[in-house]
Parts: sequence; C-alpha cells; structure tokens
Amino acid sequence: MFSSLPPVFENQMEQQIGSASFEAFKTALLLDAAPTTVQLHPVKLKSLTNEQQIAFSPDHAVPWYSKYGRVLMQRPSFAHDPLWHAGAYYAQEAASMFLGFVLQQLQLQEQWPKTPVILDACAAPGGKSWLAANFLQNRGLLVCNETIQGRVGVLTENICKAGWANTMVTNAELSKFAGLGNFFDLVILDAPCSGEGLFRKDPSAMQQWSLQQVGFCAARQKSLLSDVEPLVKPGGYLIYSTCTFNKTENEHQIAQFLATHPQWSIFKLPNIDPNWSITAGDNDLGYRFYPHCTIGEGFYLAVLYKNPDAPARQASFPENEKNARAYIATSKSSGNKKKNQKHSKTFGAPPQAQVQQWLSWIAPAFEPYIFYNLPTQTWHLLPQDCANHALAVQATVRVKKIGIELGQIAPSKGILLPAHDLALSVQTLRPDLPCLDLPLPNALQYLRRETLTQTNYPEGQFLVTYQNLPLGWANGLQNRINNGYPMAYRLRK
Repeated sequence: MFSSLPPVFENQMEQQIGSASFEAFKTALLLDAAPTTVQLHPVKLKSLTNEQQIAFSPDHAVPWYSKYGRVLMQRPSFAHDPLWHAGAYYAQEAASMFLGFVLQQLQLQEQWPKTPVILDACAAPGGKSWLAANFLQNRGLLVCNETIQGRVGVLTENICKAGWANTMVTNAELSKFAGLGNFFDLVILDAPCSGEGLFRKDPSAMQQWSLQQVGFCAARQKSLLSDVEPLVKPGGYLIYSTCTFNKTENEHQIAQFLATHPQWSIFKLPNIDPNWSITAGDNDLGYRFYPHCTIGEGFYLAVLYKNPDAPARQASFPENEKNARAYIATSKSSGNKKKNQKHSKTFGAPPQAQVQQWLSWIAPAFEPYIFYNLPTQTWHLLPQDCANHALAVQATVRVKKIGIELGQIAPSKGILLPAHDLALSVQTLRPDLPCLDLPLPNALQYLRRETLTQTNYPEGQFLVTYQNLPLGWANGLQNRINNGYPMAYRLRK
C-alpha cells in the first residue's frame, strides 16, 4: 500500500466528488484491501461437489451479478486450484462484472436478436469476454479481439478455459474490421485507460500516472470510438467502459461522441438497485463505481444505442472470400454433402470419413459445422448458426483461434489426436467418453506435466478430470500413461 496519492490526482478527485466524500475515497484507496472476487462458469459450476459449491456461497454474491459473481473470504492460490485451470471460475474484480448485468438488461429489449453477433474490441486478458461468452452460451457469435500481439496468448488461453464453441480470437487493429460493414449487434469497448481505478490493486498504475498519460489515453479512446462506430448495426448497441475515475476519459468521451454522431443516444439501464450504491455519471452519461461506495475497484460504463434508421453500411471484403466455406456437417448421417464448392485459402473440404470420426466424439444434441484448417492442419468446430459470420470475420482480419479446435488425425494410423481446446469445451463432447478422475495431489502432478502413476486407467485417449471437470487429455498405453497437458500451460510451481 502507498502512504499517499499523487497530489494532482488528489486535487482532481476532491473537486470531482466533493470534500465530504473524498476522505472516505482516499481511505479506501490507501488503507482498504481490494476484495477477491470471481465469476463462476454457468455450466462447469454444475459439476462441482457440494463442498466446493459452498466455497462459492450465494451469501457472498456480487450484488449486480448475484447469480455467478462471488466475493471470496480469502484469496486462494489460483494456480494451485485445478478448478481454475479447468475453467470453473475466472478471477475478476467485482465492478467489471456489471457488464454481466448490462447484457441481461439488453436481452430484455424488444429489438435484441436471438443470435447476436458481439465484438469485444479490446479483449485481453479476457474477463469481459468471459462474461459475454457465458451470457451467449453458444448462441450467436463472440469475436474477442486484441490489438497487442503480446496479449493475445493469455486471451486465447482464457477463451479456451471458457470452452464455448461460438467464440473466436482475433489480433487486428479495429480499423481492419471496416470491411465487415455494420456487422455487430453489440460492440464492447473496454478502452485502454490511465488505470486510476486500479491504484490499490496495482501500485504500478499509480507510479505511471500523470496528466500527460490521461491526455494520451483520451486521444486513443476517441480514435477507438471512431473505429468501432461504423461496425455497429442500426438498432445495435455500444458499451464503453474504463477502469479510471477522471471525466476526461469517461463522460467527456461520451459527450463528444454523441455530439458528433447524432444517430446515437445514451441508453439508460433499467432495474438498477439503489442499494448497489452505483453513482450516476455527470448529466446521466453512464455509471460510476467508487471503491468507498461499492464492492470492487474504480470503474465507469456507458451504454449507447444506434438509431434503427441510421444509414446502413454494407460489407466490402473481397468477392472471392465473401462465400468462404468449409465442409459443413449438417447432420450426423453418412449422406452429408458439401454446401458450397467455394473454399477460402485457409479452409479445405475434408473427407467425409474423417468428419464422421470427429462426429463420433460430439454430443448428439450438438449440431456442428466441422472444417479443416490447412495452414495448421487441424480440425475445428463451430455451431452451425454462427458459421457464416465466423467465416466472414476470418476472411477480413487475422484470426488466432476459431471455434473449438478438435485436433488432428494421425495420417499413418488414422487415429484421433484431440486438442486441449476440445477437452475444456462445454456442450460439445459426448458425456460417455472415457475419463480418469484424479484427487488433488495427482491433478497437480498432471498440470505440471509429470508422469502419472495410476495403474487403473482407460486404454487410448481419455479425459483427465478433477471433481468431474476435464483438465485435458492423456493417452493410456499398455505400461504407462502419456501426459497430454499442453507444455505452454503447464504449472511451473
């Protein structure tokens, strides 16, 4: 903890919230510990034992995300909890979970589509993408974009843990999406900011803070808003958020945007409980979270609505990529046929026999779109209702992850080599696949990629689980188990 705040920042905040509130605000930043909060996975949570579910008791719920947001009484070692590696929960500060409430309110609106297409524009490390993915639950499509190459890896890992097939990870400047036209029903812009709201959680944010940095961030935010505006469909929404306190990066950004884009208006959220102590932004431009008033860190969020009569902008990606298709498994019969003879330079039309091999691993209720990625020589799966949208994105920007990676088929023996992505997926795998459930010490051995010494195990590829939640794959041979946990994700402690 720091003993003092930057004087310029103190003056800014005292003027902004008033002297009566400032001392409580200052105490919260300098003396109060940041609470530890997590968002639970709505599907994987159901696999937990009663004892583990008690640890995530609803008695300690995040008020605005009470169904899946939890406040922990003490901070665990997440790296040494196999449930964290399995994607049963994601560590995220409480105020950011307000996005989960916002999505629920948008879903109540008459114009909200049944299968929305959503862009998380600045997605790393993935907390808000988790909220959006768990909200969609394989309906529609979620595109998780990160412009900074060095942050794409952690985003991809976290989207893998979430396990939803209707997600993709992209690495592109937002201006590169322009070819898609008005493609998205919702864009989430959690904009890079000066980080004032993270001072007590991340002391380095305080060390790096300056008015010059605030100005730099504001200019960047204005540019990002300009980039994402044309991507939203008429009748769609834009959610803008930051983890900072100053008005320059928050209300002033929204006011300037509305002044220059008359087809947009502020959307006031219904059903906000006054007991949550959320503060209205200046002129009702958004919502503020202050650490002396609410659980969590500093946060700002505004919801904007695009007039349905706003001029539409059509897609303009190249004609030869417009109908990019792979092989679509439209049913589980042997009579599947190619939907379209056109294929993109990335995807190939796979042999029907190999498609059937993968279908034998897929849950009967799941209707998949299965395709082969030529550059990586890997098989992938998407829900059918989002495949066209996903391939349009693939034809426009750089894609790092698309749908669920199924894995490879060994060319010599023709056996399936399943990917880690498939192990952590939800609603896709057959429930009767062979598995080996491990106690905690052995589960940690597996996560370290150490040799497993169990003598009773399935033959061939099987799921390694902890409390019935998959951690990854292993291969049971005659005299040993080959640990299939990815080297890049292994536990090093």
